[in-house]
Amino acid sequence: MRIVALIVFMGLYGVLSFLLGWSIKAWLAALGVFRWEPLYWTVYFLAAFSPIIGRLHRYFRPVAVIGNVYFFLFEYGLLLAIPGALIVRFTPLDAGIVGTGVALVLLVLAAAGSYFAHSPVKRRLVLHVDKPGRVRSLRIAMASDFHVGIMTGKRHLQAFVDGVNAIRPDLVLLAGDIVDDDVNWFMRRNMGNILGQLKAKHGVYGILGNHEYYGGQIPEVVEELARNGIRVLRDETVLVDGWIHLTGREDVTNRNRKSLEELKRDAGLDTESGVTDGSGAESIGTDGPGMAAAPGTETVRTDAPGTSGSQGAKSVGAANPGMLVAPGTTSGGANAPGTEPVDAEGRRGTAGPWIVMNHTPDDLVTPAEAGVDLHVSGHTHRGQLWPNHWITRRIFELDYGYKRKQDMHAVVSSGYGYWGPPFRTGSRSEWWDIELMFLPEHGAEQSAESKAEAGMKRKAVVAGATGLVGSELVRQLLEDEEYGTVVSLVRRSTGLAHPKLREIITDYRALVAGGGEQATAGLDLAGADVFCALGTTIKKAGTQAAFREVDYDYPLALGRLAKAQGAARFLIVTSLGADPASRIFYSRVKGEVEEALRQFELPALDLFRPSLLLGKREEFRFGERVAAAIMPWFSALLGKYRPVHAREVAAAMIRAAKSGGTGVRIHESHRIRELAGEEKGIG
Repeated sequence: MRIVALIVFMGLYGVLSFLLGWSIKAWLAALGVFRWEPLYWTVYFLAAFSPIIGRLHRYFRPVAVIGNVYFFLFEYGLLLAIPGALIVRFTPLDAGIVGTGVALVLLVLAAAGSYFAHSPVKRRLVLHVDKPGRVRSLRIAMASDFHVGIMTGKRHLQAFVDGVNAIRPDLVLLAGDIVDDDVNWFMRRNMGNILGQLKAKHGVYGILGNHEYYGGQIPEVVEELARNGIRVLRDETVLVDGWIHLTGREDVTNRNRKSLEELKRDAGLDTESGVTDGSGAESIGTDGPGMAAAPGTETVRTDAPGTSGSQGAKSVGAANPGMLVAPGTTSGGANAPGTEPVDAEGRRGTAGPWIVMNHTPDDLVTPAEAGVDLHVSGHTHRGQLWPNHWITRRIFELDYGYKRKQDMHAVVSSGYGYWGPPFRTGSRSEWWDIELMFLPEHGAEQSAESKAEAGMKRKAVVAGATGLVGSELVRQLLEDEEYGTVVSLVRRSTGLAHPKLREIITDYRALVAGGGEQATAGLDLAGADVFCALGTTIKKAGTQAAFREVDYDYPLALGRLAKAQGAARFLIVTSLGADPASRIFYSRVKGEVEEALRQFELPALDLFRPSLLLGKREEFRFGERVAAAIMPWFSALLGKYRPVHAREVAAAMIRAAKSGGTGVRIHESHRIRELAGEEKGIG
């Protein structure tokens, strides 16, 4: 069956390659430069099949470079050849002009793709874990899909190492496809020495991806990485710093890999056993090459099939030096129900977070139900070349970015390197700076949600209360029975009266300058849901600086005050396309304010990114009026750009505030409409 499938694939690939070659030939002939047809087709098909030739033997690997570039030409050449042929057929333009235009478009795409592939960015993410921690936060540098090999430059890899070391992470996680098929190029160019420069308080850990398996040199890969201080986890769990469980899964390519349920049971996580005081570090499996544990770690289980290094390993649940056993437990097993380990000073252990590395994000349901706190993956590249992401996002529940599933935080990276073509047009090379925030280990304060459950009314604070979304927020909050107090921050009194409403005259410029109490007349944000709907337009503001003051400085000052006074949640309206790296000033400012608010480490931060806002404004905006009249007719075609009404945004924000949870959540237009629908259904 595989042979038949291979023959069919090769036949289809050959036909499509011929069609592309024929189109190139027609273009060259129209320009009058086509010569020596037999030689042309010989060279062309050698290039077309060079990806296969390059994998026949290691000595042919350099040929794969040609094939990688050809993949780019193959995909975009076919995409552009079809409309090009139609233009030639139905317009006066000939193949020479159209072909030259297509060639120029390909050059522009290649230039942009090379830039996005070789100018990596750092993605910052602050996540809150509803568990007590022995530290306030844990900083993790995570990356995947380096595909280090013949196409990778040392400078590109060095940029990653320098960037990671600059943030001084507690932990570095490399989520698979570190090496691209053939480890010999990785070793020959001493690329491991560069990765060996990574520094982390609790060590550097990696897992295998599908391409390490394709290369068929797993022992060599594991040994070379270990020689450079990178511990490869293969269906095993280590206990980091005595309280953080880190599991590394085999890739789905390995049909013998263990299930997550087995790994959880092996680690003793189903019985809350294995909590230690972290008072001492031990070397793990030093009898085998490269199996030394990172400082402050302890192996939970290292007897995965096909691995070595279990010699000298200590399974959690055995009697550990420095640990006392709580009453009702035995020294060699799990704790009895209702007990937990204590250290020599009588302190109870912390049931720390469970972090799982799984290269392919094939299943998020199982880890979410199993109680995983952070699940990191790669593999998808987010399609790498546009429009391949249309395929990846239909294959995977989460093909890129961040998602919260139940109590689990899931992160999928588009990768730091690239596979095949040295271009990215559908994503950008990246690595993630993830900070996990924990509850205090002892005496955590009661949350606003728990107070509400105890019968106390919620408090809402609305900034921008006279605007399109802000006025809807005030109206809906006053009607909501769960809110006992609604505080409206205004520049001047509106004259609106309601038993639950309290208006506070606010000087935002004084707040930006650090006025605090003076700027807000004694406003108390403790335990409140803070809704920020501040915003203006460049036309209304007059200058970009004035626009930035309203849309960046004011929200940031409010967020800083919310953090200082202990607000329960901060919810802000930004915009679809918000991106600190955007070339569009409006979108860039919106992205910058989101990024700055993340740095405050608020207990809960909800970012709402609506498309065009519909609703009745006080001022007349001609462009929006025209768009609002036209766009509803094309809603089915607009997708995420479909307009959303201000009352839907307000309803979604209130719904999100009442749903509880912690960490950073992003709500695009389609999710805003979903949340608004849920709110209507309840109310």
